[in-house]
Amino acid sequence: MSSSRSFETKITDAISKINKGLGAYFGKTVGATCVKIKQVDESWFVAAVEEVTQEFLSKSDEGLQTLLKQYSVNQKGAQLDYANRHLKTFKAWYYVVRFIQNQCFRQPSGDPNKDIRAHLLAVDREHVDVLAKRVLDLNRELRPRVNEVSKQERLLRDEFTELRLMLKQVDDLLALVREVDKSCSFLRPTDIEIISR
Repeated sequence: MSSSRSFETKITDAISKINKGLGAYFGKTVGATCVKIKQVDESWFVAAVEEVTQEFLSKSDEGLQTLLKQYSVNQKGAQLDYANRHLKTFKAWYYVVRFIQNQCFRQPSGDPNKDIRAHLLAVDREHVDVLAKRVLDLNRELRPRVNEVSKQERLLRDEFTELRLMLKQVDDLLALVREVDKSCSFLRPTDIEIISR
């Protein structure tokens, strides 16, 4: 583990501080809003508020301990700590641990599926950011190659167009030669001798 204190102890201490603050706030707020009841029998009122506050603290401590045991927080925390220190992994572990540390005291909504999606969404967003940065780096790296290939493609297309034009000219010339040859084929050899003189 990362320290001598267990994960459950750290969580319990933090929740206890929060609960004590809530209890003090409750006592102060109820005392200020129920002035008439307090004036009737102040000792009873103070005892009742104290009793409700203590019941709240004990119930929340019991619920917290049950929750921590149910989800094996110490074991999972130790596994994450071990993985962070000893395993050679992709950076995603860093994001998962950071997310868990940031979201540890987040109030659950009551819908486990919604809570799981909320946790995974934040991890996915960070992973998407990592992937987006990697894609941008690859684009920057490949852009010169793509430009070179595009330039070569344009040159080849231009050469192809020139070759087609030359081929058309050769076809036209060949057609003209055939036409001349046809027009000359009706002459007899004696006519050719006369023309050539």
